[in-house]
Amino acid sequence: MGIPRTAGGALLADLETGSQFLQAEIEPCGVGTRFRVTLYRDESAGDAAQQVLCLYLLEANTALRYARAFLRREGDGVAAGFEVRTESPPSAAEAGHALAALSVAGRECAREMEVLKDGVVAGIYRSARLPFHQQRKGV
Repeated sequence: MGIPRTAGGALLADLETGSQFLQAEIEPCGVGTRFRVTLYRDESAGDAAQQVLCLYLLEANTALRYARAFLRREGDGVAAGFEVRTESPPSAAEAGHALAALSVAGRECAREMEVLKDGVVAGIYRSARLPFHQQRKGV
């Protein structure tokens, strides 16, 4: 049995996320490497759903270290999750840190991102947030 890969050739690595099964894709990116976990896919996400998802990802970025959110269009839909990029080929320790960061992101964000596919929940989430220009630190 070989090393598990995606159809596009990326390596797959199981993440430590408790009871939820998630895998990271690992592939070259320039001279470095990209470690990525996709937590959200919606084939027909509308503009409102994408806006709420972007808001959630921005908030998640403030709470996570090392992993950063991504959102990409896929036809009429979107995919989103978190990734870590290295500027050069990673050492074993760097790869371990990258996978650990994605494990934390998966444990903390996967369920919430899945729930945001529900239009009613997404609307409630959006209405509970102050517009960005009205948010202030310490308030």
